[in-house]
Parts: sequence; C-alpha cells; structure tokens
Amino acid sequence: PGVTLSFTSASDIMLAGTNTSRGELVVQGTLVADGTPAMPVTFASTSTTAGSWYGLDLDTGAHATVLDNVVIRSATYGLNYRSTRSGNMMKKIAIESGQSYGAYLRQGSPAIDALTVTSSGYGVFIAEASSPTLTNCVIRNNSSAGIYVTHNTPGRSVTVTNCTLNANGSYNIGVGSI
Repeated sequence: PGVTLSFTSASDIMLAGTNTSRGELVVQGTLVADGTPAMPVTFASTSTTAGSWYGLDLDTGAHATVLDNVVIRSATYGLNYRSTRSGNMMKKIAIESGQSYGAYLRQGSPAIDALTVTSSGYGVFIAEASSPTLTNCVIRNNSSAGIYVTHNTPGRSVTVTNCTLNANGSYNIGVGSI
C-alpha cells in the first residue's frame, strides 16, 4: 500500500502473487499503466491458453490507478475490480480470452470508458456491491453473457451508455441472483 508502480507504452508485464500456481498482479496502492494506441501496455502470460494466469486485481486499497491503452490477455479474471477508493481512471482497455470473466466488477463505482471484451466466459460480471458505469464499450463473442448483473447489496445500479453487445452466448445482458 502507498506505492506507485508505473509502466510505459509497449511494456509487457508478468508477475506472481497470491495464487502461486499462476501469476497475478494485485494492486493495493497505485498502478500507472499508460500506453498509447500504437503501443499499449500488455498484461499476459507466456501461454495463450485462457486462464494461464490469474489477472489484474485492483484490491480494496487501489487508488489513483491509471489504466489507459491496456491489453489484458488469457487471464482467469482479466480485470478484478474490488477497489472502494476513488480516483481510478480506466479507459481504452481490451480484455481478450478471459477464462471466467473478462471484467469482474465487485465493489466501488468503477467508470470504464472504451472497454472491449472478447472471447471470454462472461464479458463483464457485475456482483456484490459494485455500481459501475460503462461507456463506449464493445462486448462480443463471449461464451456465456455479455454483461451479467448479480448484486447482493440493495441500492446498487449499473449504467451502460453507447455500448455494443453482440454475439454473446446465452444473452447480451442478463440479471440474476447469487
């Protein structure tokens, strides 16, 4: 906590974390992954198999994190968002081949602009106490659902604006309970 980790464009990152059988990056402070359209920051495993690493986890203490022009590939949970802190900026994120969830939004009020999720189990899985805002997103070709909402905390909301959902397995947007 309290540490800033920065990556510049064209960075390739692979780390090990809590799950010792697969790499993961757990952010408890600040992560700055600031790529460019031509040279995004890529988080991936050396294997192209979905689920070959755990993913990028913004833990409850993550704050002032910047994810801009980022690619997350072949993770179990591409982006696991649990942050309850403010100031996280996320835009132009591409998540490809997530084994379970492309984006797993669990806490806080994440605002994500220009999110693309393809070829994952669920594109975006919204659970627990998350109230996300998704704008300008493309969520397609996911095997289960494009966006699935299963809040377990009353009074939560989901805002989806100017997003394209196409060719997702069971449905493009689904609502259920856990």
